[in-house]
Amino acid sequence: MRFADDALKLLDHLDLKINLNIKGDRSNRFISTAALHSLTLDHARAICNLIKIGVPASAFALLRVAFESYIRGAWIHHCASDKQVETFYKNKGIKENPNAKEIDFEKLVQQVEQATGSPAYLSAIKTKSWKALNSYTHSGMHQISRYIVHNTITPNFSEDEKYEVVELSLILSCFSLAGILDLCKVENSELIADEILVAVIAWKKSYKPKLPA
Repeated sequence: MRFADDALKLLDHLDLKINLNIKGDRSNRFISTAALHSLTLDHARAICNLIKIGVPASAFALLRVAFESYIRGAWIHHCASDKQVETFYKNKGIKENPNAKEIDFEKLVQQVEQATGSPAYLSAIKTKSWKALNSYTHSGMHQISRYIVHNTITPNFSEDEKYEVVELSLILSCFSLAGILDLCKVENSELIADEILVAVIAWKKSYKPKLPA
């Protein structure tokens, strides 16, 4: 699939930008943030490769995971107190305090948007798509219904759906790139992020499915 092939080329270019610029301290905040954003990029690459080789169900199952790793990375970077970072780094979760319950994921999304001054795009994903993302990840009816075709058990994802999962993985990758560049205090980081965003927009114009009139 050409759109998946070209998405992978974009991710290669994005990796190059990161590898040329990544420098930082060895604090637990830095390590956790960099690792979580790197996970998002790896998940995006896996999604594109899975679509390319014809395994869309597994690609869709990874989309929620990619979204979570980006949000967690951004939250650790911008929102967490030093104590919360240490709690997370000790594998005790993302909490208000070590003895509390995990912070609700929706609250993490809202705090990231507030801290970064970004539009409510991430909240819109959480509000509109979270149930579907959970269903794909946990083998719910969104997955199962796409395997039942005229009494035959076989994957049946539309081309539009395959495009959409690659598109969102690329967008999350752009966010993670921006997060890593900011984390590493890279000079001209906004110009680098804008360059990648322009390339993603060009990709979208080339491949975005044409809606029926």
